[in-house]
Amino acid sequence: MQQQSLPDQPETSWYKGRLKKIRLLRLLTGILLLCLILSFFIGTLFRSPFRDIPSLVVFVVFSLLMSGFAVSEIMTNWGPVPVEAINQLRQHERSLLFQQAQGALPWQYRLWVRGLELLLAAFSFELAAGHTILVMPERAQWVIGGVYFLAGLGLLADIFYFKPKQARQLATKSASELSFRLSSGEATGENHSDSDM
Repeated sequence: MQQQSLPDQPETSWYKGRLKKIRLLRLLTGILLLCLILSFFIGTLFRSPFRDIPSLVVFVVFSLLMSGFAVSEIMTNWGPVPVEAINQLRQHERSLLFQQAQGALPWQYRLWVRGLELLLAAFSFELAAGHTILVMPERAQWVIGGVYFLAGLGLLADIFYFKPKQARQLATKSASELSFRLSSGEATGENHSDSDM
């Protein structure tokens, strides 16, 4: 089955460029993962012989599953960007923008995510205290403690300042972005020649 080509319009080329970058990153990730798995598998087999059969079977099955995942990443992201993927991404982003314009918040702004960030900030402060107060005062420990302290402050600023501010502005930004995309966009149906004339 031959793929139909979309006319070269700005929105299509923008989505196509984004999908090319995503597919290239996933392709390189799959190749790197496959190389790491194979080198780990071969190195482990030759370096440490297995004494019992069940652990060898578990190791081989796990390695084969991870190799299968890496090969599937390589195979799905090899080649040109299909037209269906462009249409699917365009439709998905438009529906997300519509939901956000209606007031729905993405998962990053939900209360449980902010609670997890608050726990992570508390853990960062605990690590900072552990590296500065509870151990011998060495300069390297103070630097690591300072990094943890700054990470905790950054998380607190994100939880209590940046995310609420972005959440208040999200509906208006999404509405304006959606109206811009719809006014300057193109048709997402199968017959593209009708909408271009």
